[in-house]
Amino acid sequence: MFPAYLAAAGIDPNDVEVVALEPAALTSALAAGQVDGIGQFVVGRPLVERAGGGREVVVLPYAEFMPDSYGIGLFTTAELAESNPDLCIRVRDAVLGGLRAAIDDPNAAAEALAKHALETDVDVAAAEMELMAQYSEVMEPDRPLGYIDEAQMLRHLSVLVSAAGADPGLNPEDLVAFDLVPTAESGS
Repeated sequence: MFPAYLAAAGIDPNDVEVVALEPAALTSALAAGQVDGIGQFVVGRPLVERAGGGREVVVLPYAEFMPDSYGIGLFTTAELAESNPDLCIRVRDAVLGGLRAAIDDPNAAAEALAKHALETDVDVAAAEMELMAQYSEVMEPDRPLGYIDEAQMLRHLSVLVSAAGADPGLNPEDLVAFDLVPTAESGS
């Protein structure tokens, strides 16, 4: 999808050299000037700025030029969704509950993270969680955290077909168990 994003942003993909790096090496490669840019979640901005000695980071969010694309989600097999939907719903609710807690109190979430991941910089983690809110919240009334809209998923698939060569015969229900999607009534 990166070449399609570049084109949508007005950048010729042929003018960009892609360098393969391990995820853990991205921020240090940028800070050391080994690369001019990295692919990172938008919420990683505070970590990248810290690694770069506080230099301002230019962020080019996919959502700006490809607004119908979903970012990250919870995935399972169709077999598990069909055979044990209650387990899938419990996992969904637990993950979304943690996300809700992190959005509602980023500092407490960052402190909890630091207790289990000792290398965590609490200030950076809290700043990342504050940024996460705008990409996590659904901006429509009665749409809970984690909601997936079938019409948007159709638009997302069209982006995947044109940008990444996905199968043009895919339908939203081929990828999403809509009966497991949070609803206002489910409380998730």
